[in-house]
Amino acid sequence: MSAIERLHPSPSEQTKIHRTGVWLFMFSESMFFVAMIKVRFDLAGSFRPAQLDQTLALVATLILLLSAVPNYLVTRGWRREDGGRATVTLVALTLLLGLAFAVLLLYEWTSLPVDAAGHYGSVFLGSLTFDLLHVVIGLLVFLSILVRGLRLRLDPHGSSLGAAGLYWYFVVAMWLVMYGVLYLA
Repeated sequence: MSAIERLHPSPSEQTKIHRTGVWLFMFSESMFFVAMIKVRFDLAGSFRPAQLDQTLALVATLILLLSAVPNYLVTRGWRREDGGRATVTLVALTLLLGLAFAVLLLYEWTSLPVDAAGHYGSVFLGSLTFDLLHVVIGLLVFLSILVRGLRLRLDPHGSSLGAAGLYWYFVVAMWLVMYGVLYLA
């Protein structure tokens, strides 16, 4: 392989590079979530305040789970080279559902249903902040893909769309874990 070939990998190699990078990023971020879960149980034990809004958290969780459906359809559709209008619509739907989830999470964060100075409150707010940060990152990525899609400049090989979809699954999975740890455990 020449130096030029290494500097300009083929589209399939670029896709593999993007996926590997996203997997490594998700693995490292998972360690932060594991540490937060450990801190939650070390500091607060099995205590869970009664004033947590279970309904709001359940609705937010269902919205986030629902956002995984258009994400799945767009990544699957892209592999079938079914890009175009349908792709842009599905990206927009994923973005809107993710935004709705973020608004609900932000509302929960600002309404402060727990004492921020307490053990549970500090872990609760830290965990929501960390999860909200990941959601915002995912939304910004989907927004950039949406803008490129509207300008008809989507990556023809779908590597950025595939990497964004993979990251969004991570966001959904981590919220499910944090939902269980913060609201149910």
